[in-house]
Amino acid sequence: MNDIAKMRKEFDEKIRLAELENQYNEQLEKVGLSMSIFTTDKTGRNLASIHKTTDDRYRNPFDGHDAQNLLRILPMTESKSVYVGDHKYEPLPCEMETYRAPKSARTNLCVKYIHDNLEIWFELPINEQNNELMQYFQRTQRELDNSEIGLYYGCVSPREKSRLQMLPFLTFNCGRIVRFQGGHHKQISEGHISCIIASIENDDFSWERVSE
Repeated sequence: MNDIAKMRKEFDEKIRLAELENQYNEQLEKVGLSMSIFTTDKTGRNLASIHKTTDDRYRNPFDGHDAQNLLRILPMTESKSVYVGDHKYEPLPCEMETYRAPKSARTNLCVKYIHDNLEIWFELPINEQNNELMQYFQRTQRELDNSEIGLYYGCVSPREKSRLQMLPFLTFNCGRIVRFQGGHHKQISEGHISCIIASIENDDFSWERVSE
């Protein structure tokens, strides 16, 4: 027999989250952004991701302008408890890491932060022409294991496997960095995190005019 009370509760929760999304999207859609709220964690905080409103996200991906608009409209309001390895957590302005998946054109700067009762996350592809942001990063590489190569590229020849084995990406060039499995490099220096966020918030994008 169907549990009607449970179904009604789940439906009411979906309506609540949809109404909350609409409330925030009234502001975000004016700058071409949209929020998706997926669930609520055990503390009652709503978990949300940010993306472009356009359907053509491949040719028009989330960029520095979008990150700047987001942080100005929905700024960080409190520290976030961040896992720093060895079963430990530290309060930091946000959770920040770099990661590049095989086949991705760029390394992503992955950020999770708290705004009031939201935990917001976004992924900013790092544009290496952005000198303002690149001052915090350096190039490195990691070795892909057989399972990753198989997952992303399928069955390849030994020659092709040798070519694909080393994946270049960007990591932080200073601060305290924790390296997790799969090429996730997390910055856990509060000062360096704050500097990177300030650079995004205050970027005047003069580097774009120089590169035109």
